[in-house]
Amino acid sequence: MFKKMLVTMFGLALAAVSALTPVHAGLVIKQDFWGKNADNSLVLFGQLIVDPTEAVQWNDNIYKAYGWKSFKLFGVDVATPAPLFEAEFDINNLYAGFTFLTFDVSDLGNQYNFFGFHDGFLDVAFYDLTDATKAYNDPSSVIFTGEDVVAPGSQAVSAPASAALLLMGFAGLMLRRRQAA
Repeated sequence: MFKKMLVTMFGLALAAVSALTPVHAGLVIKQDFWGKNADNSLVLFGQLIVDPTEAVQWNDNIYKAYGWKSFKLFGVDVATPAPLFEAEFDINNLYAGFTFLTFDVSDLGNQYNFFGFHDGFLDVAFYDLTDATKAYNDPSSVIFTGEDVVAPGSQAVSAPASAALLLMGFAGLMLRRRQAA
């Protein structure tokens, strides 16, 4: 009896906490960067994830993030948030992704430099990935640039914590059903 009451109270508390959190609290904005090889095949070389809850309000519904939750180049983390990083989005429409994005970063091993600029309002985007171990003016230092970089629109996705919370709730329901049988 006590065990059933405890499980029920835990379920109610979990439901109350999830009901009080803002809609965007479990979402992150993700941007993938793909490079086009000589044979036109695509390779995923970069991934940026920004947490909207760590952004600051800029103007009405527009928020700006000056750091990221995760930024990887070829699976390697990018150094701490760069001073030239800025991501802008509409807090009421996270599924629209970034409205503005600019960055100039290097991976932790300092092997790659990645520069990017995207302005959704002007419909302008440019990205440039270079090999940092070669001279800046060496043409062979360019890995992907211009039209060779495909950056499909950013998207809001559920944060892993949200998925874990849902799985935990589902497991609790299955356990309760098993005990009732």
